Amino acid sequence: MSNTSIDLTELGVTRKLTDILLPFKTKLPLPKTISFIDDEDDEDECSKTIKIKKGTATLYNDSDTGIKIKVPIWGYDGKYPGPTIEVERDKKAIINWVNDVPDSSRQPSVAIKADYGAADGEIVPQNILGNPSGSEVTMGHNGAAYFTPHQHGGKTAPSYDGGPEDMITYKQNHLNQYENHQRATMLWYHDHAMHTTRLNAYAGLAGLYIIRDKEEERLHLPSGEYEIPLVIQDKNLTTLAEDSELLHKVEFNEGPLEFFGPLTLVNGVIWPIKKVKNNWYRLRILNGSNSRAYRLIFTERGCDGSYSACDDIVVKQIGSDGGLMNAVVDLPNNGLTIAPAERVDLLVDFSSVSGKEIVLLNTAESPFANDVPPATIAELFPPNPALDDRRTPYPEVMMFKVTHTSDDDEDDINLTRLNTKLSTLASYINEKPNLDDVVKVRTVAIVEKAVTDGAVLVLWELVPVANVAAESPILTADRCVNIDGVEYVAVAERYHDPVSIIIPEGSTERWRFVNLTADTHPMHVHLVQFLPIMRQNILTVNGTAIDRSNTATDSVGDQILAETQTSILNTTPITLTTQTLDDTNINANLDANEQCLKDTVRVNPGEMLDIIARFEEYHGRFVYHCHLLEHEDHDMMRQFIVTRNDIDMMHKSPVSVKSNDNCLPPSP
Repeated sequence: MSNTSIDLTELGVTRKLTDILLPFKTKLPLPKTISFIDDEDDEDECSKTIKIKKGTATLYNDSDTGIKIKVPIWGYDGKYPGPTIEVERDKKAIINWVNDVPDSSRQPSVAIKADYGAADGEIVPQNILGNPSGSEVTMGHNGAAYFTPHQHGGKTAPSYDGGPEDMITYKQNHLNQYENHQRATMLWYHDHAMHTTRLNAYAGLAGLYIIRDKEEERLHLPSGEYEIPLVIQDKNLTTLAEDSELLHKVEFNEGPLEFFGPLTLVNGVIWPIKKVKNNWYRLRILNGSNSRAYRLIFTERGCDGSYSACDDIVVKQIGSDGGLMNAVVDLPNNGLTIAPAERVDLLVDFSSVSGKEIVLLNTAESPFANDVPPATIAELFPPNPALDDRRTPYPEVMMFKVTHTSDDDEDDINLTRLNTKLSTLASYINEKPNLDDVVKVRTVAIVEKAVTDGAVLVLWELVPVANVAAESPILTADRCVNIDGVEYVAVAERYHDPVSIIIPEGSTERWRFVNLTADTHPMHVHLVQFLPIMRQNILTVNGTAIDRSNTATDSVGDQILAETQTSILNTTPITLTTQTLDDTNINANLDANEQCLKDTVRVNPGEMLDIIARFEEYHGRFVYHCHLLEHEDHDMMRQFIVTRNDIDMMHKSPVSVKSNDNCLPPSP
């Protein structure tokens, strides 16, 4: 069957997409590597040029059916994903990022929004391919090639961080220096251009950045062919013709503004297959999707094509965003959750499943709200994918086909011994911020506000009313929150509002993210690797108790949203009470694999999550934001400044606020 014989209007409606694009037919590719390691030009630093170029990517290639899908992309060196950059710790890497996309070029993906009313039996637009009639263009700009490469998770000077407004046009360049003064880990890089990050990253501008060091090398973890990087993303297509286009389709009316595609890609191909030996492997996974979270489970595919739980395989997590953890941990019982921008480092022993087909499946709903997954594997596969309101119409991710071949020269993994070594890693002990060093506590509320054409998500930077400084610049605000009896006022919410977070370099701070929306938000802070320390459940909103039972009529997020929207509309305070926890409850409600250094963390609906971070080495302006890219592009991003620590500047005080008299006392 060739591409030309496929009727796109049937797919996902009367025929399942997986009946045409058969899963596990395309081999898993590995991105090419650009190595800064053992470069003979200079033992302390070396430089490379990476060009942002137009290119073509093959997303699917089934030699049996003859179906092949290619799409135009924007890529680093014209490739999707971009090359994997490998560097040594403390050795400077200089990258000359060059925009080689002509001014006349426009976004290679098609960006639209489709109407969804959530009626029974209504097709969910994002579950099917193609551009439906009545859809609207959502570009919001002319689609020109403005870029700013960002090293995600790096301890990087602000001039090289890839700030959203530091964009380059055709033939312009950024000559960025990466000092790599941090422990071994897998970072990544992607475009960060103001208001177009979601489209530029979706068009192909993402790649891995791996830091190596001697400490990690001494652990003798699987390497070479036994270390496999996996970049997981979701996509949609305009058509199944061989020359197709990427389709960035979102929804409006009752549908979400985030992008969720029906196709899962790993390393740039749809539902790939990878042959592995019956040895230990190190899987280094990045969720590079715009907005889709994954909850991964390892399953076994039987001869009849059905899936069952794979209890024989050994899977342990040893690392996260900030590198190796201080312990070997089991995966959560209901699956490994990875939000956009999060990374996980897994050890997998395939020796006990020799000759079997091991398939990664995704059990997470979209939008993700930390809901309970379906009770059985069979329930993951909707009878009619087009109607799946969980927006996970095809849960397949990829297959590992385990051969009977083993490599006797490859080291076995003694998990007990490895756990002991991880618990004493000097780099983890040195880089972990300490709770006793905290000099400032900041609170940020994640809020959804109704606007004329839908809703907008913003970050309310909250200051206790008692601390508002009368001598500081004034910002008008009608945004008040009472948390456990403490009155706060929001002094900023949009990207270009005045900066209210000014941090003396070297300080350790505690930030509290309070999620008053219906969805989980992966919050990312530039410059630092932070430590999550606890989650606290919100118990009541405006005096109404939050029902967290399995029999609740509405989800936790929907209950909270109903209450907060009333307060925002009436400009009255939002009053919260939370679970009573103190610093003796460190790690409360955190999964074992979250108790480690991270740069991105999930904040679930109806909870307050605390992190601590040490802001050191570099001075200047940085950002923090939600890493759901559709949220980030629509102003769910704020700036902060790291300043010199030897001057007591007056403007380090919180800004004062002009009150509407609902939550602040009148000015003296």
